[in-house]
Amino acid sequence: MPSGGIASTGDDPRQQLMTDEEMRVAVETAHSLGMKVAAHIYPAAAIENAVRAGVDSVEHGSFATAQTFALMKAHGTYLVPTLTVYEVFYTAARDHPELLTPGSAPKELANDLLPKRNLPLAVKSGVKIAYGTDLGQGDHTQEFALLIDNGLAPIEALFAATRNAADLLGAADRIGSVQPGHYADLVATASNPLQDAAQFSKVSFVMKGGVVYRRGGLPTVDSVD
Repeated sequence: MPSGGIASTGDDPRQQLMTDEEMRVAVETAHSLGMKVAAHIYPAAAIENAVRAGVDSVEHGSFATAQTFALMKAHGTYLVPTLTVYEVFYTAARDHPELLTPGSAPKELANDLLPKRNLPLAVKSGVKIAYGTDLGQGDHTQEFALLIDNGLAPIEALFAATRNAADLLGAADRIGSVQPGHYADLVATASNPLQDAAQFSKVSFVMKGGVVYRRGGLPTVDSVD
C-alpha cells in the first residue's frame, strides 16, 4: 500500500506513504522469491514511482494521468481498475454513510467517480488491463458492464478477466485460454455475452478441471475426458 486509501480512516489517498527506496526493495525481494507485487495506489506521482520500482500491477490507480498510463505501458505494468468497488462504495456513501468507516464517506463521494472518467485514457494509451473488483463479498460480475460502459470493447473486457489476468498472475501456461495442456476450467452462458453484457452474470454451465458441476442451471457432477 504505497499510498493512502479512500475507504480507510485518517489517511489521504493523494499522499505517497512509502519511499521510493522502500518500494524498490519490496519489489526486488518479492521478485527474488518468484512472487508478484500488486500496488494499492491512487495518486499519479506515486503510481509512477511504483512503476519505476517495478511493481507488476497498479490496483485502483484513480488519479492516474495520460502520462502515468504511458509510463505503465512502457514498463508492461498492468492496471486493475476495480470499478466495482467504487460503484458499491459511492452508493453506500451517498445513501448510507453510517455503514462506512468514520470519515471515509466524504472521500468516497469526492473520488469514486474519477476512475470511470480515467478509464478511457488507459484504454487509449494501450496499457494492459486485468480484471479485479476489490469487492470481497458481492457480485464480482459487475465489473464487466462497468469496463464496457467506460471504454473497453466487450472482447477486451473478456480478455481482461481471462488471458490478461492469467498473464498478470504468471499462470498463462495453465489458465486463461482454451487450449491443450491447460486446465479444463470453463463457464458458459445461454447467449453471447459480447452482445449482451448482462449474460456475464448469468452463467449456466460450469466445468472445473474437466468435471461439469452445473449444466443448464441444474447441478451435475459429470467427469469428462
